[in-house]
Amino acid sequence: MKHWKVTQEDEYFFEAKDPWNNYAEGEFFWHVRVKRDGCMELIRRFNSPQSSAPCDDDQIHLCSVNEVIEMLQELKVEMERRGFETH
Repeated sequence: MKHWKVTQEDEYFFEAKDPWNNYAEGEFFWHVRVKRDGCMELIRRFNSPQSSAPCDDDQIHLCSVNEVIEMLQELKVEMERRGFETH
């Protein structure tokens, strides 16, 4: 399954969005800006534009993507070992 739709690209970066979440219905969606050097801005946006609340963002800048993925996978294994639910 293709999970990302590239929405813009130039010589410095490309932008991608997660087309499977419907922002108009109030769900979150992912928006990523990937630089040519491999670093990325990973943004998760909440709240519908129709909502009276302002849009909320979670944002993180990553350059060592593989290390972060490995660290989070190790955390998930430890959570499961301790009986926590993981999704």
